[in-house]
Amino acid sequence: MPYDRWHKSRPKSGESTCREHGKVPTRDHGAGKRWQARWRNREDVQQTELFRTEAEARRHETKMRSGVDDGSYINPRAGEVRVGELALTWLKGHEHKNPRTYRRHRERVHLHIVPTAVGKMRVKDVNASSLLDWLHDRRRLLESSTLRLVFDNLRAVFDLAVDDSLIPKNPCLAKSVQDAKPKRGGGGRAELTLTWEDTEKIRAELPDRYKALVDCGRGLGLRQGEIFGLSPEDIDWAHPDGAMVHVQRQVVHDGSFLVYALPKP
Repeated sequence: MPYDRWHKSRPKSGESTCREHGKVPTRDHGAGKRWQARWRNREDVQQTELFRTEAEARRHETKMRSGVDDGSYINPRAGEVRVGELALTWLKGHEHKNPRTYRRHRERVHLHIVPTAVGKMRVKDVNASSLLDWLHDRRRLLESSTLRLVFDNLRAVFDLAVDDSLIPKNPCLAKSVQDAKPKRGGGGRAELTLTWEDTEKIRAELPDRYKALVDCGRGLGLRQGEIFGLSPEDIDWAHPDGAMVHVQRQVVHDGSFLVYALPKP
């Protein structure tokens, strides 16, 4: 039962009542929100929260008690941490990853999550509407493919919030947000299918030292970075089944530098 902060529950005989409610006022009468919801958390520690109306306090109290009973209880104050702060915590947990991957995560978090409106919000206050606003704002700055990666990082930050019991569910998974997020392959670039004759024309126009690029692409199906990383020593010409190519590395960007890295699976 919600507690009425403005009026005494056990008034003494003869105490004056207030004109507005006809009850004996407390020292808090008229100050702040009137109704206080009370419940005990999973550690049996009393929790409270104030509301303007008795109905609001009753609904919240019932929800909190039901959560304690069925194991779904989330402390309403747990989500006070700012999204940007939690994003930095999530980022710290990825320092052990490939340095190039970590640097990309760090750039996305520091440029497109921490300083934004969502980054400054409390975790518990972020909803589908605020994420839709964030997506709209980021679309003016980022290509769809990049925005998709930033969104994946933000979703992972809220996954951490759920795992830490700061919020009951990830707002990034709301249907309206999923419908609005950038889709894979939705960057607007038209696909271009080349015939063998097309590749022959391209090959004929290339200097001799670059003609092998076309052969590796159309004949072996290698990605661009894998072609650049291919060495003559990677080809086993004496293999019993015919020439065998071992793809062992690729050339990738590491900031402003080109470096070798393992090929993608």
